[in-house]
Amino acid sequence: MKSYFIRHDYKINPVPTTSEQFGDHLYWDKARIAASRVYQYYVYRDAITVARRNHVKTLCDVGCGTGEKLRALHAALPDLRIVGIDQTHAIDYCRKHHNFGEWLVDDLARPRLDLCCDMSICSDVIEHLADPDVLLDYLKRVTRPGGAVLLSTPDRDRFRGETCKHSPNRDHVREWSSGEFIRYLESHGFVLLQHYHVPAVRYSLSKAFVQEVVWRVLSGRIVSYTQVALVQNPG
Repeated sequence: MKSYFIRHDYKINPVPTTSEQFGDHLYWDKARIAASRVYQYYVYRDAITVARRNHVKTLCDVGCGTGEKLRALHAALPDLRIVGIDQTHAIDYCRKHHNFGEWLVDDLARPRLDLCCDMSICSDVIEHLADPDVLLDYLKRVTRPGGAVLLSTPDRDRFRGETCKHSPNRDHVREWSSGEFIRYLESHGFVLLQHYHVPAVRYSLSKAFVQEVVWRVLSGRIVSYTQVALVQNPG
């Protein structure tokens, strides 16, 4: 079994269902939509800086979810062409609630779309996939040669401790440490420009903030456990 540069004694989770509906319940219920407004906020904030610095004209968000965090990008860079890609229900939400962007349906486990953007974002998606190689190949395809790709995923060591050999989150097939993730990206030919950590949740009066920040502070755990890699697509 392929390791994807993760420690040899790590146990992966079974591949989670990618279904958008479980019985009568949709995946993107009110709670998840609300949470989507505060999770990975700092990744998208940094994307504004990268897009502005690189004079990006077209940006693709692979696994955009509800697209709520893209509102800030649109507000800061109103002339930026934004393309969001995700499953049907998420894209239906984006088309209904956002007056900006192009919203496209694709299956990230078996992507078919063919487009080319100056920059791509892929925030906390890669840990959900059975074969992340497919996603990295897709990011190369949708990002022009020389373009920037901003990826984020939990840093296993910071999030769960250096002795962790298995993710308790059943939606995460696998989680990488910083060193593992960097080596994995570089093995696919990406050129690492920056690697750093940010809090997973925006500082706010939200349930997610209490769970992911306040509780971790009180228990002496690291708050900035989301690792962010800014890489360049070599083409």
